[in-house]
Amino acid sequence: MGQELTMQEAVVGCGSLAWAFDIGRKEAVREGNGKTAVGVGNEEKEGMRVPKRWDESLIIAKPPAEEIECVVRSEERRIVVEAAYEDSKKLGSTF
Repeated sequence: MGQELTMQEAVVGCGSLAWAFDIGRKEAVREGNGKTAVGVGNEEKEGMRVPKRWDESLIIAKPPAEEIECVVRSEERRIVVEAAYEDSKKLGSTF
């Protein structure tokens, strides 16, 4: 039960971030050109080797250093995020 709850919390948390923000490489988010999409196969994509098989990747063990940028998707979403943050502070929640 604890593992299922943790998994559900992770999905909700990641989904909330994806709903509120455009997240990607700094230049890709700023330009809005879709550079964050990575193809399949064992090939170079924007200076990054994309593994062909699941066991070739070190992404979990050792991710490459990467600068990212989080940009709020809209003013309406900014208001929702700020309100949720203020509510969490009132309840004593920490981020």
